[in-house]
Amino acid sequence: MSAKDKKKKAEKVDKNQKKEEVVEEFEEFVGNGKFVYPNNAVYIGQYRQLKTGVKIKEGKGKLLQPGSEIIVEKGKENKDSNNSKMLIGCEYYDGEWKDDKMDGYGIYLYSNGDKYEGYWTNGCQNGKGKYTFTDGTSYEGEWKMHKMHGTGTFSCLDKYSNFTGEFRDGKFISKNQPELKEEKRLVRIYELLNSVPKAFYKTWEESCATDPKVLNEVLVTFFSTQENMGKYFCNVQFPVFDDYKLKYWMDSIKWVFEEEHEKAGGKKGKEEEETPIEKLKVHIPKSSEDTIVLEKGCLQAAQLQNELDNGQAIELIATVKDRVVKLVLGYNLDLAKWLIVYFDDNKAPPKEVKKKK
Repeated sequence: MSAKDKKKKAEKVDKNQKKEEVVEEFEEFVGNGKFVYPNNAVYIGQYRQLKTGVKIKEGKGKLLQPGSEIIVEKGKENKDSNNSKMLIGCEYYDGEWKDDKMDGYGIYLYSNGDKYEGYWTNGCQNGKGKYTFTDGTSYEGEWKMHKMHGTGTFSCLDKYSNFTGEFRDGKFISKNQPELKEEKRLVRIYELLNSVPKAFYKTWEESCATDPKVLNEVLVTFFSTQENMGKYFCNVQFPVFDDYKLKYWMDSIKWVFEEEHEKAGGKKGKEEEETPIEKLKVHIPKSSEDTIVLEKGCLQAAQLQNELDNGQAIELIATVKDRVVKLVLGYNLDLAKWLIVYFDDNKAPPKEVKKKK
């Protein structure tokens, strides 16, 4: 191949590469419309156009999957019967969509006559819903990824054969209902208690914005005393607000809850990757013997009895580099408030020396 031909070939390849690099970008927007798909399915409702130009179902809309007409031949035993037509595969959904999948509340009619009314996630029955079968039986309750999962009732035509209780992976577990109910109760309590630290810090932050003249009086109410929490915690040295300056309390509580990269003292990058950082650890004791911050046996109140009850404890440990702060929150039902029961900072300054009057 001559040098001239090689040059022409290289120019041709370069042009093709440039053509491939050009990708048309569309404007993203939402709208309402009607779409007919290659299989003759019809969608009417809200949609979102992506930057690629593709339109996906998002929002509220209806989808009709057309059925196929088949000929049902007359039976050999009944020669007098005529051939008949039957529509199969026709299905219909009316409800909410997200990312081109059923997501949210919706009603689905199946080709066999079954019907589901309830919630969906990522195209699957998920959450609370009712499924009615063509024979009249039904299940109403909780679902998880297309299966009966959670508390529900399976109703039969014979009302004396109904099943109410806990279902797992599509099956009614009859032998250990008490254990399943207790497991579910604990899951709900754990979900609530795990949200407490974030809510506590939000309330603390809001209180820190109080008028400086009364700030001390406001923040001291976040701390436990022998009078308000002594009967729920034994052998615990409650932190004394006056032991440290106001600024220390404001800075240290903030340090416990702020983002880890902020604690390390810089923006995320290569240097920070080498910094030993442990995320804030939250531990919810199951009993007085299940503590990791407080000594065993310190908790006088039963744990995990109710979502919010006197003496319920939450232990937190925040670690960055060589600083470790341990914080324990306890709930006081009379005050309807979470209080600081225990606080230990291995980098705390010397305690304030109170001057004698």
